[in-house]
Amino acid sequence: MPAKRLVVELLNASGEPVPSVTVKVTGCGELQTAPNGRTLFLVEDENVTVWVNGQEAHKGTLAALPAQLTFKLNGGGWTA
Repeated sequence: MPAKRLVVELLNASGEPVPSVTVKVTGCGELQTAPNGRTLFLVEDENVTVWVNGQEAHKGTLAALPAQLTFKLNGGGWTA
C-alpha cells in the first residue's frame, strides 16, 4: 500500500488550536503542532499508532486511517 497523508489536529476544550505539542506517528519522526494546532505526516507502516505528548491517542491500520485525526484536550489526556 502506498504512503498515506495524515493530518493530526489538536484542540483545547474550547475547540481552539493547541500549538507546540509533540506528536509522533509510527515510522515517522516527532513533530510539534503548528500555530493552527496541526501536524502533517506521510505514513507507510501498516500498523499505525499516534502518540500525543508521549500518550497513545490512536491505534489502527493504514487501510483504515482517515486523512485527518482530531483530538480534543480532555482533562489530562487527548480524546478523538
